[in-house]
Amino acid sequence: MSATAPQHPRVLHVITILSVGGVEVWLTALLRHIESLERDRLPHETFDILMTGGKRGDLDDLAASLGATLHYLPFSRRNLPAFAGSFRKLLRERKYSAIHDHQDYSAGWHFLAGAGELPPIRIVHVHNPPARLRVESRSALRRMGLRVSASLVRRFATHVLGTSSQILEQYGFKRKQFPRQSIRTLHCGFEVADFTESFDEANRSVCAELGWPHPAKLALFVGRLDGFDPSRPGWNHKNPQFALEVARLALERDPDLRFVMVGGGGDVQAQLESKVREWGLSDRISLVGRRLDVARFMAAAHTLIFPSLEEGLGMVAVEAQAAGLHVLASDAVPREAVVLPELVKFLPLSAGAEAWCTELLKQLSLPRYDASVAAEKVKRSPYSVAESYRRLHSIYGSADDAA
Repeated sequence: MSATAPQHPRVLHVITILSVGGVEVWLTALLRHIESLERDRLPHETFDILMTGGKRGDLDDLAASLGATLHYLPFSRRNLPAFAGSFRKLLRERKYSAIHDHQDYSAGWHFLAGAGELPPIRIVHVHNPPARLRVESRSALRRMGLRVSASLVRRFATHVLGTSSQILEQYGFKRKQFPRQSIRTLHCGFEVADFTESFDEANRSVCAELGWPHPAKLALFVGRLDGFDPSRPGWNHKNPQFALEVARLALERDPDLRFVMVGGGGDVQAQLESKVREWGLSDRISLVGRRLDVARFMAAAHTLIFPSLEEGLGMVAVEAQAAGLHVLASDAVPREAVVLPELVKFLPLSAGAEAWCTELLKQLSLPRYDASVAAEKVKRSPYSVAESYRRLHSIYGSADDAA
């Protein structure tokens, strides 16, 4: 950092809305970590968060309480001139040392809007599964817009980060096409200590909430239930319908099993709940909606079923490992999500629901892994929030080396 840089440089994070999603939860974990660095008087950045959706989300108050300054600037390519005026004013007044944009190729348009006022470090971060890219490539006009977006990223970005090397490859971020950018994997870390609640305590708490006997053998699904592709409203890369079908088959073979689905989804959630009622399984399957206490449900469960059609990484699977859960994942999930190989079993979706049911019951019959041992192993991995922040801090502090 230069001698004139502020003691705590400001970084602007750009997202759509502070909802309960992977990147948003990661940002709040980073803010908590920064708060601890502040207490210990250690070097750190301060974060501003810009919501291009222009609306408040579930985590706004939490982020603000942790020291983030929040900004709401609605963005679309149609309102680019209006956005640019407000955005440039923000950049000029706040004097950021870095801008960290979490909207993959759309970041190029944001950078164009801020041209002339951009900080020296300009990061594009890829989190979303390839389905998001396909939505942006559906028509000739959209594909042309995507090519322009890529050229803007090539022109303005200094760094391209991905939640996995697999997602960087799928999005086309290769050295040959982006020769001036530093391209690397940076996993979203989390506070591992949040996943160390004792199994007995957590299981008792969840069972009391859901009206189930304690202790209960719990299988768990965590993920959004609705999709983000308007042209395919029934399609969701998290594949909750398949997970529910596997659970139905497993419940037929093991009446003591209970199944919990965590995740919001509006109409889709209502449709799945209706299906559970039709099966007569409402007393053994619970859809609890979007929750902020996912760690408690993980501590209470035995196995996570993760039948994704595709993933940017699959942080839920990593969090489950930190809680000591066995994980039954589809082979579409990047292998980079594996921290404890003894806890993760991959199975192709083509094997069908019956095969998944058999494997799920096999995992449920295994002893529960020692959560304290699991947490310690994940804590030493790139998925701890401390390591995640350390790597970010190195990038944010590289302004003198930036293009």
